[in-house]
Amino acid sequence: MRPAVLPVLIIATGVVLVGCQKWTPIENPRPVLEEQVAVEQSERSYFRFHTGTSPTVMGQVAAIDEDSVWLGDGPDSGAAVPLDDQTVVELLGTDWVSTGFGVLGIAALAGVFVYAISDACCTW
Repeated sequence: MRPAVLPVLIIATGVVLVGCQKWTPIENPRPVLEEQVAVEQSERSYFRFHTGTSPTVMGQVAAIDEDSVWLGDGPDSGAAVPLDDQTVVELLGTDWVSTGFGVLGIAALAGVFVYAISDACCTW
């Protein structure tokens, strides 16, 4: 395989894996958010909060009380978000189906490159 093909495949794999994230709504967010407070800061997930037409707030949960959530890391760190029945809470997670198809696509692309290069260089 040519040396220039390997960096392209590594970059493409990184883009596919980062691009395969999705926001999933949480039906009953309070227990999930309380679990996040008990977890070490580096292992906490990212959440997105919004109510009606209010701006979307995003970050990791730092603390939770009876009517709000405090964010500790992310673009809106230090923000207090009201937590009521109208607040939509979404969790950022990996979309495994898209990730699987993306990785298979990159593997197929690598196979085509290897086949094309080996066929082209060995034919006189």
